[in-house]
Amino acid sequence: MRFEDERYVRVYTRDTTTTLLLSWEARALLWEILRKVDRAGLLDLGEEGVEALAANVRIPLDVVGRCLPELLRRSVLELRSNILVVPRFVEAQEAAASDPARARASRERARDLARAKAAGVTLRDDTPAEANGTVTLRDDTVTPGPSLVTPSVPSVPPTPSVPGEKHSHASAPPPSPSKSKPKREPRGTRLPDDWQPPPELLDKLRRELRVEPIACLKRFRNYWVNATRNAVKPRWDLAFENWVERDAAEGKLPPWAPPVDRSNGAGASPKSADEGPPVPPPPGLLDRIAKLAEDKAATPVLPGDPDARWTPKPVAGGKP
Repeated sequence: MRFEDERYVRVYTRDTTTTLLLSWEARALLWEILRKVDRAGLLDLGEEGVEALAANVRIPLDVVGRCLPELLRRSVLELRSNILVVPRFVEAQEAAASDPARARASRERARDLARAKAAGVTLRDDTPAEANGTVTLRDDTVTPGPSLVTPSVPSVPPTPSVPGEKHSHASAPPPSPSKSKPKREPRGTRLPDDWQPPPELLDKLRRELRVEPIACLKRFRNYWVNATRNAVKPRWDLAFENWVERDAAEGKLPPWAPPVDRSNGAGASPKSADEGPPVPPPPGLLDRIAKLAEDKAATPVLPGDPDARWTPKPVAGGKP
């Protein structure tokens, strides 16, 4: 059997409480089902149901009919519309070993190799054991080493090189191509010590959030310059924008007041872009105001009238 061409499934050695509560027949049925489901952990039983399962796993029908309800009752298997499902099958088959597990497996392999060398077993890399000269071949044929004596072959002196003679390199094996891994491009950069947000970003945050974003710039730089995890980002302007939005939501930033436009006078508020051009007065308003002014000028001034104006009277000498 060529193992590299065969499909296999993982069967974990740790016994859980659920596994220990199963009968030995149910455990045997479960291991056979794991070998027959597809890569998604599914086995289509069709209309035959239990009979199809017994035919797939090659276990007597009475055993399957007795053990399948036990597996379903303990949620080891699920039956959905004539499809047998193994829960968490994909997760179990694709889980990567943790660092402690890989280290433990490496120690176990080293121990097994040492035992194989001590027992005189040929290793996977065709390195013969040196314990007692006995070598085990790939086909399990054992040949004693000391009985086979290889006659010595006299060494051939190297041919001296002649100046100007071209030597053929046809017999030399071609150099093996380098299998260097391509370098991964960096996903971003760290925050420079003197980083400043773009002015257009500050204006945008002030208009939208009505807060002063410069107030959190020092904390932003101090945090990310000294950070050791996730401190490489492709867009620091977006990171700063998210930082300001979070601080604004938590009330950590002071409010922003628009600058006062003093070109129209001290204390004059800036003209909003939404005000538009000045609106002309309604028609006839100026005429009515002029008529009221004429009528008031024609009305005689009575003593005690608050609207009466004081007019200086001329005196002798032409001065009031």
